[in-house]
Amino acid sequence: MNQRGVVLSSALYVAALCVMIYVGLKYDDISFGLAALTESGGQPFYCNKLLSTGGDESSMVVTFTLFVAPLFIRLSKFSKAAGMLEFGLFILISALVAFALFFLATLDCAQIFHTAFVVPDIALLSALLSQAAATLLLFLLFKSRSR
Repeated sequence: MNQRGVVLSSALYVAALCVMIYVGLKYDDISFGLAALTESGGQPFYCNKLLSTGGDESSMVVTFTLFVAPLFIRLSKFSKAAGMLEFGLFILISALVAFALFFLATLDCAQIFHTAFVVPDIALLSALLSQAAATLLLFLLFKSRSR
């Protein structure tokens, strides 16, 4: 990848990271919360309505804010290829976010894919799609270091 490709990929990667961080910070303000499929298949049931949880199930989404670390690394090396530390840190944080969203949140009530794609929750959907895009862009940035 040439220098212009690295800079463009970095800019798009930074944008994707910023979307994920913003959703992590503001999820309760920009969303109705995590939902679950109802037996009747009608209106979604929002998990924050459960009295037993105290409405904290959407706190799992806050794990997206961990992407601030890869953001600072990318900003410091904006026009350079990604290194092993940046790549490894991103993979570790992605695994933590996946664990929080797809395991911990589902222990309570939430169905992440149902919330994002069926309800649809635009905030959660944008964070999930941004994570997929960021993964691809970081892979391209990492791959460009050997050339």
